[in-house]
Amino acid sequence: MGVIDAPQWLLPAYVRSVRALGATAPVEAIGQSGETLVSMWSSPDRRFHNLKHAIDMLARVDELADESHNPDVMRLAAWYHGCVFSSASEQTYRRNGGEDEVASAAYAAHDLRDLGLPDATVDRICALILNLKRHNLPSNDIDAMALNDADLGALAVGPQQYKRYRQLVREEYVHIPAEDYLRARLAIVTRLLDRDVLFSSPLGQRWELPARQNLQAEQRRLTDELARTCACTGTSGETESAPGGPAVEEDDGASRVRSASGSPDPFPASSPSRSSPASAASPRTPADGVAVGTGRASTRPGRRRPTQEEGDLGHTTSMESCAADLDRLMTARRVLVADGERAADRAALVEAERAKFAERLRARTEAAKALREARTGEIAPITDPIVEDGAGDS
Repeated sequence: MGVIDAPQWLLPAYVRSVRALGATAPVEAIGQSGETLVSMWSSPDRRFHNLKHAIDMLARVDELADESHNPDVMRLAAWYHGCVFSSASEQTYRRNGGEDEVASAAYAAHDLRDLGLPDATVDRICALILNLKRHNLPSNDIDAMALNDADLGALAVGPQQYKRYRQLVREEYVHIPAEDYLRARLAIVTRLLDRDVLFSSPLGQRWELPARQNLQAEQRRLTDELARTCACTGTSGETESAPGGPAVEEDDGASRVRSASGSPDPFPASSPSRSSPASAASPRTPADGVAVGTGRASTRPGRRRPTQEEGDLGHTTSMESCAADLDRLMTARRVLVADGERAADRAALVEAERAKFAERLRARTEAAKALREARTGEIAPITDPIVEDGAGDS
């Protein structure tokens, strides 16, 4: 297994499940299949949907095992459910990004048949995997209900774990433009919250409240962040996708950004980068026609290059850069009145808006500092003089 960090019990557990379901292959061959799976789950482009995620899902399957008909079938479905993975832009926008359940089921069918599992057992494992995507098994299928709950259980964690989960998922899609990602993520979160219940198995229902609390908090954060992003770019803050615009699919909460028509992204990202999401943003054009780029002029039909006076504005989400963009936009352009004459310079309005941004930034900085000091327990310096009280005299 090389340098892959996996617990010692993991491979023996895989071998036991495969043999329990009737595999005829030698133990060594089963172990090699397990090692290949571990390597697939450990690919460097996986930030959240990695080996730890697979192990966590296996643990939740074990928690729900008492209400399932065949826990080993569920365990192998968990092992294979997302073994095929891609976060590349061309795959993401063609609805093949993230955990590819269809390709994973196909890999499971080939691999498990080679290990000698009965065809009926292999078909059942593949059906459970595909049900995570298509939800086409009967609603009273207890094993399917439990496996779905084990998958969605990633949402029912503590607030700080959920925050880390969000960060890692975003890192998996760092090359997707910030606005596209926010819209897709918000659509997924909203659809999940619109469900009557998230968890359908009896034992899984205890995860309902913490998962909803996490999703509701994220929905508020995404709405605010999307509004700030759209304010910078001049685009609409609506979450519904226009024809040909970004669309999403639901999984365990990860944003799978897609093109609604299945075609490549209408605003293709540049080469993948592990820098901040803002640096990977693609060009946008606000309503007033001022081109907003990523450091290079757009040559797409219907887009004009920014003039030298307007400059080349970056698609960013920080408050400082929003203020700078507003300054450059408003000072570079003047309003035309009805009779064709130009209105007076709007520098005063610019300064007023910049002052508002600066004050809000200062307030947020102070609040963050106070919160940081409260969390770290920083002790204020002692300024009062030390008075000798004679307690140390013998």
